[in-house]
Amino acid sequence: MIHAKVPRTEPSGYRSFETGATRDHDTDKLDYDGFLSPLALERYAKYMHGHRKLPDGTMRESDNWQLGIAVAVYMKSKWRHFFDTWKSVRGYPAEDDLETSLCAELFNTMGMLHEVLQEKRRGKTAAERNLSAYMRNNPGEIGN
Repeated sequence: MIHAKVPRTEPSGYRSFETGATRDHDTDKLDYDGFLSPLALERYAKYMHGHRKLPDGTMRESDNWQLGIAVAVYMKSKWRHFFDTWKSVRGYPAEDDLETSLCAELFNTMGMLHEVLQEKRRGKTAAERNLSAYMRNNPGEIGN
């Protein structure tokens, strides 16, 4: 009974299942099952896992990237990987295969979005976020 019949929506706004169970409606809820692809997420997880090993042989934590990487660093990497994706799609030789470059783009996009949302959560304006990113990338260039 993995996929039961679609429930009826009652006038009260609740869904009624043939089993007698009821639930509130889900029209205003985020549909992760519909928005995300298990195939793409699995491939991305494999990509991420493959990049956990450090040169000294140790493994970094899977959420290490969430400690903070400057938006400008993500942006530069995102461009490099997009360029590989673009060349692959056009049939030109690229540094990475298409799946790898797409996963790398996804990593940079996710990391960049994470940083933007973290700064927003802290109440910083776009100008402050840009200045913070610049200062992280260019320590000592802006006076005290």
